[in-house]
Amino acid sequence: MQEAPFREMVPMAKILKSFGTGGELIIKTTHLFSEETNLRQPVFITFDGIPVPFFIEWIKPHGTSKYMVKFKGVDDSSYSEELCSMELLGYTAETGEPSPSMENFTGYNIIENGYVTGRITGFKDFPGNPCFEALLKESGNTILIPIHEDIILEISEKKREIHMNLPNGIKEL
Repeated sequence: MQEAPFREMVPMAKILKSFGTGGELIIKTTHLFSEETNLRQPVFITFDGIPVPFFIEWIKPHGTSKYMVKFKGVDDSSYSEELCSMELLGYTAETGEPSPSMENFTGYNIIENGYVTGRITGFKDFPGNPCFEALLKESGNTILIPIHEDIILEISEKKREIHMNLPNGIKEL
């Protein structure tokens, strides 16, 4: 019998706040958090030094690195409020590959109002203001786009696209 590969438990997200009355939570991810993969595996919250598994009932994007999540068994706001400020832990990939990061969006097309307006060429991790570096299609200018939930509407990993609502004047900078 072959031994299963070792997988290290790592921080994946932080619970920011309770949302609604049905136990929903807003989390901020530390790594790209894939809805599909995380629905199948539990995440863990440590209570008194013991990691306790929580299974995700549903999850949906809430901005760029935030998600609204509902755990099975967390059915009211009083329970979800107890989880606020706690860290979600999960296992690293069995392959030992590093978790995806914002740099992985390099090469993605920027879609605005249904049209390709540019391409992500890099990532700048400015303290408190992470930005995508982007090459605009029409002007050929390189600009910085703040990574913010009001700007990034949707990310399609399959199509390698990021749908954005760019602020007025940002393309002229």
